[in-house]
Amino acid sequence: MKLFIKDITNNIHIKDKRILYEELSGILEVLSNNKYTEIKLYKESISKYLIYLRPISPSLWKIDSPIKLREVHKQCYATKEQCVAIIRELFEKGNIDDVPGFIEVPIQDFTLDEMIEFKKEEEMLLRGEDPFEEEDTTSELEDHPKDEMGSISKPETKANIETPKKEPATQINKNVKSDNYFQI
Repeated sequence: MKLFIKDITNNIHIKDKRILYEELSGILEVLSNNKYTEIKLYKESISKYLIYLRPISPSLWKIDSPIKLREVHKQCYATKEQCVAIIRELFEKGNIDDVPGFIEVPIQDFTLDEMIEFKKEEEMLLRGEDPFEEEDTTSELEDHPKDEMGSISKPETKANIETPKKEPATQINKNVKSDNYFQI
């Protein structure tokens, strides 16, 4: 299996390297959770990857594995530790078909988040619940203070609005790296 890794934070750039799982697991431990970090595992062509991983937050990665390239992909969110386990499965079995938690996503029409939402709605419908029904707020109203007539009184709120301070124009410097951006 070949490997592509780009991690700008740790200055790691690997392309077209044949690798064993033991080597890869050591590299995975030091990868940053920078949004520009990415990993692709493939056999012959990087464009026909088996699995693609990238961090979407400090503790969560998105995993993508094409079923039919550029049409239907298996995707999920996972922690870095779960990513390592999924990669191990790929190395040991040659696929990740038996790994639970993936959702088939028609990527030209929907995102993973939309498919997760569809799945939640479907589960609610199967339980006989209406996913589009407004939540009942009567219990929230019972907890509010009432006036002498039994009406719910509006709580007093005072907005604390601060106006931002304007910096003098002399403190704005043009960024020397680009003509399009300024830094303060």
